Amino acid sequence: MKIHHNKKLFWTIIVLIFLLISIYYYIGQLKKIDSFEKCAEANGAVMESYPKQCTFNGKTYIEEIEAKKYCTPESREGDTCITLYDPVCGYFADQTKDTYSNSCFACLDQEVEYWIAEECEE
Repeated sequence: MKIHHNKKLFWTIIVLIFLLISIYYYIGQLKKIDSFEKCAEANGAVMESYPKQCTFNGKTYIEEIEAKKYCTPESREGDTCITLYDPVCGYFADQTKDTYSNSCFACLDQEVEYWIAEECEE
């Protein structure tokens, strides 16, 4: 009878250790989710919105949208732009930059590679 009791105790301890390791691993995985990409990889619920949002374990993560907007060949074709003041910072190949009154004027400058929607910092 004592051998049967020891065997039962042994397997109970093994199961408890396995459960503790599983819980520890699960909690560790939860702590690693800190971005939209990691949430989506962990099979979180992804909402097809703009920007996309992912919910995992009660927390929502928002997809970061690339701030750089590259000038397309079409955006360089015109010769006139509206005079709307919506400043952008145009970046050149050597990473120097200049502020333009809007994205149209930035892309008319053939030297501008991309722009971001804000005035250039000094």
